[in-house]
Amino acid sequence: MPGQLLEELEGRGIKLRLDGDKLRYTAPPDALTPELRLKLQARKAELVQHLSTATTLCPASFAQKRFWTLQQLDPKETFYHAPFLFKILGAVDPAVVRSSFDAMVARHEILRTVLKQIDGQLMQVISPKGEVAWFETRMPGATESDLHGWMAEEARRPFDLAAASGLHVAFASVPGTEPSEDASYLQICFHNTLFDHPTLLNVLKEFAAHYNALESDVPVGLPPVTQYSEYAKWQAGTVAPGSSLVEERRQYWKDWFRAGEPPPWTWRNQNSGPQAKNFDSHLLWHRYSADLTRRLHASCRRHAVTPYIAIVAAYFLLLRRYSGCSDITVGTTYVIRPDWRFESMIGASEVVPALRVDLGDNPTIASLLGRVKDVVTSALTYQDIPLKEVFPDRQGGPLFKAVFSAYPETLRGKLQLNGLDVEWVEDWMHDQTRPDLYLVTWETETDNGKSLGGVWLPKKSLFDVEAANEMNLWFGRVLEAIVDDPNKTVAELIAD
Repeated sequence: MPGQLLEELEGRGIKLRLDGDKLRYTAPPDALTPELRLKLQARKAELVQHLSTATTLCPASFAQKRFWTLQQLDPKETFYHAPFLFKILGAVDPAVVRSSFDAMVARHEILRTVLKQIDGQLMQVISPKGEVAWFETRMPGATESDLHGWMAEEARRPFDLAAASGLHVAFASVPGTEPSEDASYLQICFHNTLFDHPTLLNVLKEFAAHYNALESDVPVGLPPVTQYSEYAKWQAGTVAPGSSLVEERRQYWKDWFRAGEPPPWTWRNQNSGPQAKNFDSHLLWHRYSADLTRRLHASCRRHAVTPYIAIVAAYFLLLRRYSGCSDITVGTTYVIRPDWRFESMIGASEVVPALRVDLGDNPTIASLLGRVKDVVTSALTYQDIPLKEVFPDRQGGPLFKAVFSAYPETLRGKLQLNGLDVEWVEDWMHDQTRPDLYLVTWETETDNGKSLGGVWLPKKSLFDVEAANEMNLWFGRVLEAIVDDPNKTVAELIAD
């Protein structure tokens, strides 16, 4: 076995991978000496054989540990699924679509990685070969409702993270009277152990590159990739014991908890009676005008905050009104890829820091914007250390009942397939949530300019549709107040 040679290569930062039956490598400048090159040539067949059969192990990343652990609390539930749907007009060969995803699986270890506990530690188990989890149907004469029903079922297909990666692909074709009238629907569904927004964009980019190359019978021409296992190892190194930076992060969260954990609350408008353990949610789509979006951006510039900060502040105000609680904690998703090597990586680098704001002193909206900015800045500065590193014996439940996510950009135009018209189905999302309330926002280009929109997911077991819609509408009033009346106090806003 070429173990000693592989150790020598790894020590020099040289990574080997298979591209079909070809041996490829990435290496730092001057790392591959003439002597090493001769060794590789002499033992190529042995290395190819070894790489084609050997599994490798790597400790799980923080995101994998977090979402794997949370999934174990409710193993059969599917609220950690993130599906994205695209409609494709024109003649599409499903075999080429599937082969394109298989080519991506061959390039990215994370797409042939499972998660298993080994000696009490969650590990990535990376297989040398694999293929995409593919589900296909042909639906002549299907209505849009039929298609959405089938896709919704696929979005609820459970992931077995110990046996397969966190990626499912579903493909439905609806033949037309002519090939040019064919319609296809492509759903790419991630588990949160794999998903973040850069991963989605990179998957779309690579899928299109493979598809267009296969259709044109030309080489794909993609650059070498940084594997997710390298990211996990790098991330582990950032929290090495004894580091002054690590101790600073730990101290921040110890101070955060010093006043006690966030107080619990019940929703003022929640359903009465006992609450069933049900994760089904309403899907309430919202779209605010391009005019309000422009004015919100202008207001943010005046207050030296980003629209993200303004929306988080509006979320705190909504929770203040509907919970009656002034000491509020929310979770927010944020992607951390500080090293350029990881920009094109597929794999989760998302964190979910806890944001805690006390509104008990009745601040003005303008003051709240600055307060939220400080809290977000601190949380993101100290976030990349698992809570278990700070409080290993903590047995409490989730720190927050409400979560907020902001997609940095829309998916319109992000999937480009030669000769085909591709449309992102914007009003498509999985209808389950683990927090009581989940808000996702993004901005979309319209004829009048950028328009803020997104979706609310309140649990059906807690809120009836009237109560959920009331919160949705009131959030729009809060955004208007941020723009038009920033000197209004929290109490005045809530009283309106």
